[in-house]
Amino acid sequence: NYPMSAETYNNRGITYSKKGRYDLAISDFTKSLEIKPDAKTYYNRGVTYAIKGQYNLALSDLKRCIELDPMNKAAYDIRGSILAGLACSDWENACRLGNCNHLNEGVKIGLCIDTTGNNPELE
Repeated sequence: NYPMSAETYNNRGITYSKKGRYDLAISDFTKSLEIKPDAKTYYNRGVTYAIKGQYNLALSDLKRCIELDPMNKAAYDIRGSILAGLACSDWENACRLGNCNHLNEGVKIGLCIDTTGNNPELE
């Protein structure tokens, strides 16, 4: 039995992730990073965390990916999507508590969808 390489763990993690076996994927990405930290594996693990709804872990991995590879446009794109989603969620919560300013702006520019029942045209 030969030890697996970082690339082998990463590739197997991708396979697990594509099959919806996210915990196994994260485990393999983590093993890969222990052997050889690299941007693509941080990206892969970050995306997998995002799929699982573990956004803080996803953001941490995507940040590390960007530090290692500042030209990784996919990492910026996914990170931006997560941050926008979190912002819209917080703005919806604020609106439910009576402050709809940011949510109304987010809806106007097409960033957010208002699910609170708030109608910005009536304010």
